[in-house]
Amino acid sequence: MELPVFAGPFRLLADLLLDQKIDVCDVAVARVTELFLEHAEDADTWSLEEATWFLAVCAILLELKVGR
Repeated sequence: MELPVFAGPFRLLADLLLDQKIDVCDVAVARVTELFLEHAEDADTWSLEEATWFLAVCAILLELKVGR
């Protein structure tokens, strides 16, 4: 996944957001969703782990954004 402020796997993005190494306001939930869905279309099936981390990242983003 590539964003203006981050390139890498969803799990790493979640870790960086939780550790406040990336400003949550710099990460758009809609863009993360678009990138994940593009990735999922390329794969034959979604793994449970990938889907879980995607949902975790989105939940973290929303929770941190609401808290701001």
